[in-house]
Amino acid sequence: MNRCRALALVVALASLCESAQAATEDTSRHKTHFITVQHGVKLEVLDWGGSGPPLVFLPGLGATAHDFDKFAPFFTAKHHVYGITRRGFGASDKPKPTVSSYAADRLGDDVIAVMDALKIARPVLAGHSIAGSELSSVGSRYAEKISGLVYLDAAYVYAFYNPGIMPLYLNLVVNDMRIRVSKLSQGDVPPALAKAEVDQLFETNLPQLESDLRLTRRFLAQIAPPTGSASASSDRRLLDPESAILGGVQKYGSVKVPVLAIYALPKRIPPRAPAAVRADKLAHDAIDGKTANLFAMGNPKAKVVRIANSEHDIFNSNPVEVEREMNAFMNGLPH
Repeated sequence: MNRCRALALVVALASLCESAQAATEDTSRHKTHFITVQHGVKLEVLDWGGSGPPLVFLPGLGATAHDFDKFAPFFTAKHHVYGITRRGFGASDKPKPTVSSYAADRLGDDVIAVMDALKIARPVLAGHSIAGSELSSVGSRYAEKISGLVYLDAAYVYAFYNPGIMPLYLNLVVNDMRIRVSKLSQGDVPPALAKAEVDQLFETNLPQLESDLRLTRRFLAQIAPPTGSASASSDRRLLDPESAILGGVQKYGSVKVPVLAIYALPKRIPPRAPAAVRADKLAHDAIDGKTANLFAMGNPKAKVVRIANSEHDIFNSNPVEVEREMNAFMNGLPH
């Protein structure tokens, strides 16, 4: 299976699981807060209560904090448990979907704003799927504000950049370069450090972009040209929050906080999955396995767990195993 089909498989499976989650009814007792994280933007925050160190759940793409209605109460005996519905979804406000308003660091800042408003001190953040980008954003910029990170089938390229794993994520490198150049242009980098920053861009970022472009060109050459008018696709704009989030992914490396990364590997394909998804299962598992290995190498102190025969929606498909691994991880954290 070529890389293009692999990418399509990942997107199809994630969309399948997360769209099903988004339809989940509210089935647990909790308080609901609406917290202002930016002018004109309030987020829905669920509070399941409990006593002990705080634990905050972040949902996958297109989903809401209510996806954890069944799973979150498992932890209230030892933790005060919250869930955040990110901007653009559910009962949270929906600002205009642009890359800047839904960029990974912007979403990470939303999490910090909720923590500050509710005085949630040094929580464990547990995120599913695309929420891995928010975990890495917070973990790389605000390590002192959190106790640990739990990636629930979420430690993929948008959370930990690995060249060559998944093409079409050129914006991971481009967004990183844009942010660096913007800081230089605005004078946000002291002159004494500016040369080192430019050297980094020239010696590391530009060669990496060239490498990624070559990789992308190779697999795009394998794709048959689309039928019909090309102008229709070239004129597409970001019209929804999902597209804006995918367009705003950023490049993250290892984080310096305790990490638990749980992978659904090898995956169990849901019976409702399209035939193409089921047929490509082995190739999908191979890509995920390589990703998990590279994440473990890049984060040698992280605990990386593979749960066999589980779905991408891992905390619902295998709640007992996930709860056990999370409790073992959190019990070992310093308090």
